Amino acid sequence: DISSLACVATVSFNHIAMSGDGKYYKLSSELRGHEQDVRAVCALSNGMVATGSRDNSVRVWDPADPKSCTVLHGHQHFVGSLVSLFPTVSHPTRLFASGGYDNVINVWDAGASSGASDTPILTLIGHEKPVVSLSVTPDGHIISGSWDSTARVWIDGECVDVLKGHEAAIWAVLGMPDGSILTASADRTIKVWRQTNPDSPSSPRECVATLQRHTDVVRGLAVLPGVGFVSCANDGLVLVWSASGEPLMELSGHTAYVYSVAVVEGVGIVSCGEDRSVRVWVDGQQQQSLPHANVVWSVAALPNRDVVSGSSDGIARIWSADPDRYANELMLQNYEAELASSQQQAVSSIGALQMDKLAGPEALLVPGKRDGESKVVKQGNKAEAYQWSAADQKWIDLGEVVDSATNSQKGMLEGKEYDQIFDIDINDGAKYKIGYNKGENPYQVAQDFIWKNDLSQEFLEQIAQFIFKNAQE
Repeated sequence: DISSLACVATVSFNHIAMSGDGKYYKLSSELRGHEQDVRAVCALSNGMVATGSRDNSVRVWDPADPKSCTVLHGHQHFVGSLVSLFPTVSHPTRLFASGGYDNVINVWDAGASSGASDTPILTLIGHEKPVVSLSVTPDGHIISGSWDSTARVWIDGECVDVLKGHEAAIWAVLGMPDGSILTASADRTIKVWRQTNPDSPSSPRECVATLQRHTDVVRGLAVLPGVGFVSCANDGLVLVWSASGEPLMELSGHTAYVYSVAVVEGVGIVSCGEDRSVRVWVDGQQQQSLPHANVVWSVAALPNRDVVSGSSDGIARIWSADPDRYANELMLQNYEAELASSQQQAVSSIGALQMDKLAGPEALLVPGKRDGESKVVKQGNKAEAYQWSAADQKWIDLGEVVDSATNSQKGMLEGKEYDQIFDIDINDGAKYKIGYNKGENPYQVAQDFIWKNDLSQEFLEQIAQFIFKNAQE
């Protein structure tokens, strides 16, 4: 029953505490260099950070020197996934792997992180569509997930197993400590796979369970030590599962698609998504929201409990709960100004405003009850939206709230105003919304939509014609 689930979850989370002395996360540094979205971030075993981007490159950074990096050009298309690897007997210097929209997986050695080598030591070919997720088994075998609806297991450059069963694209794969493999898909399910003969590394795996709890595309998976695993999805939820596949806890707070989830040892869970935020969850509760100016595609934990996020503005950011690693005041001020600018454009209407019932500026003298809490106050003849920052212990001005009654013909999508908003079913297991403004090029709108949602280029004509047909011009 519900009470017993809550009890199990509470006990399971007792080993997770606030980072260090309980300080909140703040911006530590920015990794600037990519020319397009940072779609994947990964902490490497040598202390470096790898990032993969829509500019077709992988970059390797030293967090202690964020102004320089090594650039790797091994892919012919977007880089959408990364995984850290440990050495094996056959490949004692391997460091990490990257998966691309060119359908291939590149394996890189330690020389790639220092610039000594810019050629992958292995290239794994087999998938028929983009490789959007990578993981590793406890014994070091690479796991890959693709839009071709399959997951593959690789040993020394050879595919030894193909996992078939999902009805739509696979968005996430995960190697579990017990040797089982999890796959998450656009068909809204998570499947559990186990080897038929555990004593043989290359023996095939079979699906032993299909978990159905999310109501939309499942986008991310992460191991939660001592408990089981965590998943996130386009339904806006982060779910905690036991190792046996029982749902334990639902973490609700995101306001849009959740794209990535990770576990910070000794801290809790971090997640990110379309709502332009990274959320920090401790003991099943949202501890903090780290706002971004753009969509956050990926998040990963570093060994020192810092967190790295990859965003659609082409920048990866490192966040720390250690005051000694906080960014300098100028960087923090610049980032706050960038946030204010983006959020001012993103403040959505809240219905017919009743100005006479809004509290005045004095309401801002009362501290917020939780991080991310919002309120609207009257400033002169305007209504201003504010959000509470627990880290800074102050209200952040998000900008003026516009009465929706004056914009009844408009629509808001992901914080932006459009003349029209359409629902589109691409037949990949999920429905999408697309915003369109009069005068825009339908083909450009369709192309941007495809890139943003990682859809196949084959849908360009279909989406553009849909806009032509339905736009009221």
